[in-house]
Amino acid sequence: MQHSPLGRPHSNPLIDGRRRSLDMSGFNMGVALDKFGDMRLEVTRLNGELQTVLGERDSFRDQLDRTQAELLHTMDLHNDALIAKEAIEHSFEPTSKESKKLKTENEYVRKEWIRLDKIIDSRDAEIRKLKTKSNEQDAKIEKHKVIQQEALDHLEAKLRREKEAVERQLREANKATSAEKSKNDKLKSEKKTLEKTISNLETALKESQRDVSELEITKKSQKTSIDFLEGELARETITRDERNSDVRKAQESAFKMMMEPAIWMPKADTDIRRSLDRLGEDLWSWTKSCVRKDIDPKLLRGDVAQRMLRRISQVTGGKYYFNLEDPRHCAKLPALICISAITSLLYARLFKNPFFWQMSATTHTDNDISRDTYQVYIDAMEVDEKGANEWRCQMLRTFDPHIANDEQTDTDSKPEKCRSAAVQSFINEFLSSDANMFLNLNAISNEARLKQLVAIATKATRLSYHLWTHKTRLSILNLEDLNLEDEGGVIRYENGAELLQHHAYHNVELSRDDRCLDGKPIALITHPAIIAYGDPSGEHYGEYKVWKKAEAWMG
Repeated sequence: MQHSPLGRPHSNPLIDGRRRSLDMSGFNMGVALDKFGDMRLEVTRLNGELQTVLGERDSFRDQLDRTQAELLHTMDLHNDALIAKEAIEHSFEPTSKESKKLKTENEYVRKEWIRLDKIIDSRDAEIRKLKTKSNEQDAKIEKHKVIQQEALDHLEAKLRREKEAVERQLREANKATSAEKSKNDKLKSEKKTLEKTISNLETALKESQRDVSELEITKKSQKTSIDFLEGELARETITRDERNSDVRKAQESAFKMMMEPAIWMPKADTDIRRSLDRLGEDLWSWTKSCVRKDIDPKLLRGDVAQRMLRRISQVTGGKYYFNLEDPRHCAKLPALICISAITSLLYARLFKNPFFWQMSATTHTDNDISRDTYQVYIDAMEVDEKGANEWRCQMLRTFDPHIANDEQTDTDSKPEKCRSAAVQSFINEFLSSDANMFLNLNAISNEARLKQLVAIATKATRLSYHLWTHKTRLSILNLEDLNLEDEGGVIRYENGAELLQHHAYHNVELSRDDRCLDGKPIALITHPAIIAYGDPSGEHYGEYKVWKKAEAWMG
């Protein structure tokens, strides 16, 4: 067993010709560093005291310099007084009176000189004291320097010895660990590989945890949706069973209809136009009988009326093409607003979607089946327009084979119940809309008036259903869909236009001059245009024919 200069034992790294691990248990580097730190702190403290003493010495020296300067100044004054005395003595020949005066002055000068001598002696004494104190401070400083230097020398010697001992131990430790270096390098390489693998696994774990979190959220959302759908499914089970039964019956009837194709021959265009014109006339007649006649012109400038007018009117620069201050216009606008509201709603709810009849007969609310079926139809047309329209008309024919015969109406049949539900939903929506502010409450409360509106809407549903059994495709064009703007972005009326016709309010003036409205901007649209794409054979969907022109009022 060997001992280091610090008295700490360590084992020889080579025993019996084999390398052993170095035993450094007796050496504590932390303790050595702590001692070194304590010594450095003591040196720092002594240096601080030295700086304080040096500062005091410099202060004494400054005070000594100031005292010497004052002494020199006093001596200068003394010399000046002596010179003045000699000058006075040699400049005048004193008379007895002057001699007395001079004696007095000499006495004063002598006293002043004595006083200055005393001051000089006092200053000399102070200077001697300051020099003595300065010498004492210098001695004290030198003593501190000697003490600090001895402490530093002792500390440096001690640190040097400990450093040499530590360096010896480190050299021995380096010799002992050199054999392990290759093994450590290999372990480091394996460690890096493992760390990379762990990092990849942690990344994968985080992604998995994130996926699990997202799946949990999705699971909760899906559970909520499933619960809702299960409730909906339970409520729709009976309806679906009835529908499936009706579809099976309709399919059976479809095979029979294949033997009787003549019943599905489309109506002539003139008959369709006549039916649509008659529907528009019935709606106009009902509107005139139910609209209020005592509308306050201020009501037309209210928010509700303005909101409705903006939907049906042509507006340029925020201005209408009619005058709300004109009594003639104010008298006509309530009826025009109502007819526009009811026709646009009727065609949007009962004509635009061929599957409008897929309505809950109990709740009178839109059924998801209607929207989904219509979306399937729209998506299919983007791929195969001809096939999609054949599928659509065949489905409608299968569901209600009796629609081809206008005379046969079974009010208890499933198709009629569905269409009746759509009618009721349309009427409820219209009567609860903003348009009711222009309706006569007594008139619309009249049972006969309501039955009349139900009859008109029922006729509209049968007409719409029948038209959708044709292979032609309907399209409803409102004001924004006409695309008839001129270079200035304004839609103007032209007599004989393909998609436009005048409203009945213009009949009188046109009877006098059928060109009097040509070029006038359209103020508002009271009825949308109805066009049909394709022909009865399901071809030529790039072509169209007009079944009903849009009705325009020019103000």
